[in-house]
Parts: sequence; C-alpha cells; structure tokens
Amino acid sequence: MDERQEVFQNVCCRILENLYALVDASRLRSWILTITIRECNHLIHEKYLRRRHDPESRALGLRDPSADTLEIYLSSEREQLLREVFEELPERCRELVRMLFLADTKARYEDLAKHFALSMETIGSLRYRCLSNLRQLLHSRNL
Repeated sequence: MDERQEVFQNVCCRILENLYALVDASRLRSWILTITIRECNHLIHEKYLRRRHDPESRALGLRDPSADTLEIYLSSEREQLLREVFEELPERCRELVRMLFLADTKARYEDLAKHFALSMETIGSLRYRCLSNLRQLLHSRNL
C-alpha cells in the first residue's frame, strides 16, 4: 500500500474511533490535521527505525526522498497552524511577540518599554502573559 493511502486509512480509522470525543464541530479541521500530523510523524519514525536497522542503507548513508517531502508538508502545516493561532492573539501580544522573537534584531526590554509606554518590569509580565496565552491557544489545538 502507498504511504499516502496508509496515512489516509489510519487517519480515517482514528477519526471514526474517536468521533465521540469531538465536542465542538468547528474544531473538526484542526482535529483532523492533528491526527494527520501524528500519523505522518509515526510513519516517519517507523521508516527511520527500518533504515536504521537496514545494513545497506546505514552503510551507504542513503536517505529516502519521500520522507523529505512528508517533512516539508508537515512543516508547512505546522507553520500555517501557528500563523492561525498567532492571529488569535490580541494585537498588543502579537506586536510584542513579533518584536521579541520574529524581528531581524531582538528588541531590548528598554526599547519595548518605550514603544509600549510601559515600565520594563511590566514588559516582563506582559511577555509572560502573552506567551502563556499563545501556549494555551496551541494546547487547545493539540499542537
């Protein structure tokens, strides 16, 4: 069976097995994506273990290009989900997280305090609240 078909079949089985647990139908898309990502990760792990125990592959250092394609797909899906979750943050938190972690140069607390017209201590607690909020949003989507 082709790997894609195997993943699809496993995802469908997991959905049917656990459909009773879906409380909010609006979360169906992210739930299916989460199941798919887990199945793909499981497949990658199994392939890695098989290659690890295959003397020829180990000796030649060969890599399976289909795993790279799957990894690229999973990476893009995670990035998309992260962007969606990031947009759910309040504007001030989005701006703070961008300035702290996504800008080309990391902003100093002193500069952030001036930008947001807050004390440096308040920037620290705002950072903590924003990251906690982001963590909760990611957890709510099983990421």
